[in-house]
Order: sequence, then C-alpha cells, then structure tokens
Amino acid sequence: MEHSEQRIIEIVSKRLKYLRPGQRLELDEPLKPLGLDSMASIDLLFDLEDTFEVTVGEADLTEANFLTARAMRDMVVRLGAAPAFGGARS
Repeated sequence: MEHSEQRIIEIVSKRLKYLRPGQRLELDEPLKPLGLDSMASIDLLFDLEDTFEVTVGEADLTEANFLTARAMRDMVVRLGAAPAFGGARS
C-alpha cells in the first residue's frame, strides 16, 4: 500500500464512529455505514485540507468524493497534495 493510501486511511478512520477497534478500513469500503455523517464529513474535510495543504472548493464537495477513502485520496491528489504525499506542490 502506498504512503498516500495509508495516510488517508489513518485520517478517515478517526472520523468513523462505527469502525470497531482493530478493524482495518479498506480503500474501497463505503464510509456511510461506518458512521461518516454530514458533521463528520465537515471535520474530515478540514483534516484533509490541513494535512495535505489543499483547498477543497465547492465543486469538490460532492457525495462521490466522500464515498470511500480512495475517492478522498483521488480528490486530494487531484487538488495538488503537498508534502504529506511525499512531494511538494508545484
């Protein structure tokens, strides 16, 4: 697993109220059944912006971008993820 994937899973897992202790989140696992509600999504949005030094604009605030950890990873990469993904933004 890539560093970026591990980092996203760590960040997302902290916001999932139904993820059991010791349960590993998979990249393509749907997040809503694990407790990602609208309030947790907002907190997660701020976590992603702070960690990866990106700004998630209104156009990216779609349900599709918050369905899975992979969808969030892809969004962060698309937005120009910074050093936390192993390279600086241009």
